[in-house]
Amino acid sequence: MGFARLGLVVMAFLVLSCAKDRTPEDIKRDKWREDVARIQAAKGQYRGFLTGTAGRPIGAFQIELNPTIDVSPGSDGSSDNVRAILEVTLTLDIPREMTVGTVKAVFDPDSGTIKANLEDDNQPGAGTMTTSATRGAASSKVLASLFMSLDGGHLIGDLHLTGLGSAYDKHFDLLRDGKSLDALVTEGKITEPPSSSKTAIPLVGTTKFLAVDKVKPMQVIVTFPKPGSQRDFLNFLYPVKQVSLSFAYYEGKVAMLNPDVTWDTRTGELFGETVPTSVTPVLKFSCNSTGRDNLNQISCEHINTAVGNVAVTEAHLKTDKDVPMPDTSGTDKEQMRTYYGRARMGPSEVRAISMNVLYSARTPIADIDSLFFPSLVALQMTVDLNTPVISFPYSDTHWDRSTGSVHGEETYGKDVHRNLDCTGFQFMDQRAPFACTILIDRAAPIPMTFDRWR
Repeated sequence: MGFARLGLVVMAFLVLSCAKDRTPEDIKRDKWREDVARIQAAKGQYRGFLTGTAGRPIGAFQIELNPTIDVSPGSDGSSDNVRAILEVTLTLDIPREMTVGTVKAVFDPDSGTIKANLEDDNQPGAGTMTTSATRGAASSKVLASLFMSLDGGHLIGDLHLTGLGSAYDKHFDLLRDGKSLDALVTEGKITEPPSSSKTAIPLVGTTKFLAVDKVKPMQVIVTFPKPGSQRDFLNFLYPVKQVSLSFAYYEGKVAMLNPDVTWDTRTGELFGETVPTSVTPVLKFSCNSTGRDNLNQISCEHINTAVGNVAVTEAHLKTDKDVPMPDTSGTDKEQMRTYYGRARMGPSEVRAISMNVLYSARTPIADIDSLFFPSLVALQMTVDLNTPVISFPYSDTHWDRSTGSVHGEETYGKDVHRNLDCTGFQFMDQRAPFACTILIDRAAPIPMTFDRWR
């Protein structure tokens, strides 16, 4: 008994000695090994239904968990942080399958809870997806968050959509190696809503340009994210969807593109900023659809940030009865006009002057630019001061036909600048007088008035 008792004492002493000799790194390593064992146990495919607040199945849902190692630089820069994490892949079948690319999840081995964020995948050509629930609200790169926990063979949790209240949360209770997605689709009698099954919606109609009272035939093409993509997955869940939209003129030859449009299916409103065809001002638009969750008929306002509302578009879903309307109004021949007037060269000197104005032949692109951006109509002007004849050419002059103002600049010689500014100018069939001023660096301005033209 004495030897046995001594053996127990020695064993206890050795255990205590070993425990005493363990370093913080040993404890950290052992904890890491325990976490790895727990995280390995979470590996698998979990399947079931994704449901809404009322418990109605939205689609067959699969979450695949794969353990892996994540290495990141240490805070002191001398060592790396190594941790076991889970990679999460989501698949939703409605019955069209949509898959979210692998995302990293934070796993708490002690509680069994898992959290993952879904971020914008920056799908080429799709623009940046916003999480704003209302226009003008702040957006986030995180589009949705998963909160999950393991309970036996079940993975239970919620899918929260950023920017929206809990009423829009989705829920799931998935079984490891549960029924196949196809079987769940059949069991849940899941059918895809018509509004989510489209890849593009073509509409036809007209745009009325307010400054010149001109109406042009046009097409609207609404494009949805690539089917099966992460953007497609989130668009299906969000009431505020991201789409691409283009306003096309001249039978599709000229398109005002917008890769980042917000469509709120709760109100039927669409908002976006059109990418100009060849000029720089921003052109915003807002549309309303007659059906909040469909785009069968829309009415849009086009707002030039410099001058305000410049056009109105009305369009409806294209049918077999809609025949393309030809538009050749942008191929007009160039026009030249000569205006006559007087220039005051000094306190007592007045000279006869003339101005030649060339309105170049417009390509379809230039025609559309001049309608949406009326302050950027390009003209070529030459002012001739008679007796003796002195010419001032301006090869790139911009005319704002909504206000009648003209501005041109030329540089010649050694950085000599010559500016031309006019007010009240109208090229089209209006004989109203207008005034201009030429300013050559520090020289006295030359005021001019014009009252005749041919």
